[in-house]
Amino acid sequence: MSDPAILVIGHGSRSVSAVEEFHQVAAQLKQRFPQRLVET
Repeated sequence: MSDPAILVIGHGSRSVSAVEEFHQVAAQLKQRFPQRLVET
């Protein structure tokens, strides 16, 4: 059995900085859990 994946879901935003922050969180999760699939 493989490790569970991490799915990061956001409600969306028109704010460019909010969208960037969302993607930064996903990137940090990928670094923190390299053995897991992280998708947005």
